[in-house]
Amino acid sequence: MSKNTSTSNDSFQGNLVSGDPSVSVPPSPTEGDDDFGGSSSLRVGIVVHRAEAGFATRVNTIPKFLEINRRFLSQVTYTLPTEPKDRSLIDQKAQISSDTMIGGSTQVSERTTIKKSVIGRHCVIGKMAKIVGCVLLDHCVVEDGAKLEGCVLGKNTKIGSKAELSRCVTQAGYEVEAGETFKGEKLDVSDWTAAVGDEEDEEEPGDSESEEGSDA
Repeated sequence: MSKNTSTSNDSFQGNLVSGDPSVSVPPSPTEGDDDFGGSSSLRVGIVVHRAEAGFATRVNTIPKFLEINRRFLSQVTYTLPTEPKDRSLIDQKAQISSDTMIGGSTQVSERTTIKKSVIGRHCVIGKMAKIVGCVLLDHCVVEDGAKLEGCVLGKNTKIGSKAELSRCVTQAGYEVEAGETFKGEKLDVSDWTAAVGDEEDEEEPGDSESEEGSDA
């Protein structure tokens, strides 16, 4: 820029003063609000992300979380772990596609297929399981013969043997029983706790009637 432009922040009046008359400066929204006293807690921050540094995106929903993970997968190539300990956890008969990411200390058993997925750390994948287009957070367990497609599993999720899930999301700690099948569902831990609460509520009227009968 050929012109020298200087700016200063007037902390008392809240006005932005520019030395260049050609620069249009909007009035401060806090002008005249003397009660705030120019508190630092009212500052507005702006983050500028340079294009050459990569890309930036907002992830505030489950679909966007899954989308950004898939985008990263398109930029990586999976190779077997170099650490002997981690390498020993991946069975030689397991089929893992190159567009997959697997965290440290994760076990993958024989004849298991994993494609286009992100597997967290300390997970246990059983024999003959099939995982396609999924994101598994840390400490998940997928037992023998289970099938997952397009799912997001929260931490400590357990999928029973031969269970099948398609386009599902599980809350952390959820357990899918062996042989269960779900499609396009959000599996919440509070589902079963709410059911227990409903049963207790249903028992209360009967209990009160029996109490009244005993008083009579």
